[in-house]
Amino acid sequence: MNIVSRLLNVLFPLKCPVCGTLTEGESARLCPDCVRKLQEEITLCCPLCGKTADDCRCLPESLGKSCTELDGRTHLCVGFYSLAQTELALSRLIYSLKQSPDDAASRITARMLAAPLSRLLHTVGEDPRQWIVVYPPRSAAKKAEMGFDHAERLTKHLAKALGTRRAHAFRRRGGKEQKALNEQQRYQNARHSLKLRHPKKYRGQKILLVDDVLTSGATLSHCAELLKKAGAEGIFCVTVLKTLPRRHKKCTNISGKFWFEEEEEA
Repeated sequence: MNIVSRLLNVLFPLKCPVCGTLTEGESARLCPDCVRKLQEEITLCCPLCGKTADDCRCLPESLGKSCTELDGRTHLCVGFYSLAQTELALSRLIYSLKQSPDDAASRITARMLAAPLSRLLHTVGEDPRQWIVVYPPRSAAKKAEMGFDHAERLTKHLAKALGTRRAHAFRRRGGKEQKALNEQQRYQNARHSLKLRHPKKYRGQKILLVDDVLTSGATLSHCAELLKKAGAEGIFCVTVLKTLPRRHKKCTNISGKFWFEEEEEA
């Protein structure tokens, strides 16, 4: 560690973005306790297929329609997000990604995604440098309120880790926060507010479409549809987490409903 780095660490000590514990080193990192918790949480299995997130193929039906399969999948994530368990380290990491003014969480989540994504691309014979990383932007109002766009930060660090190009492919005008809407409203909101900038630029291109959490799939589905209509050669979705059903009840068909909704009482 050089003198400048030592001085910066003294003036602005690095903290774990999950629990706030002071950490050592020159780059953003999790504390050992949160690393242990995350390692335990990523072994959580999907109640629909019984597999961990890195191998789970359960998705909202609409998401795969415009996407490209890589090794039998159209989406990659590293863990599950539980709506009912906000105290989980993974949930708190996503909260920090969205809310924290520093970009420690975005650097960490980008590293979490880069390794499995790089392996997947190489497994199917794809060169990461031939892909472009894009993201659905935060609303202008929310970006003004927070002072940053968390998806933009995540995309920047992921592109750097993969050695890929990145682009500001979409613009968002108007619209509401997705988390306050039901399934139909989410799709309508995405279609109303998200547009593709310079569509001709993406003809024949391979696209990695990145976001923080996959919930209903409305935003990513619409973005993928726009890219496909523009003539993109390949579109693959990447999120840090995807949402689990609230109740771990086995079901065989998730079409036509929120895949994370609670089941109806008998």
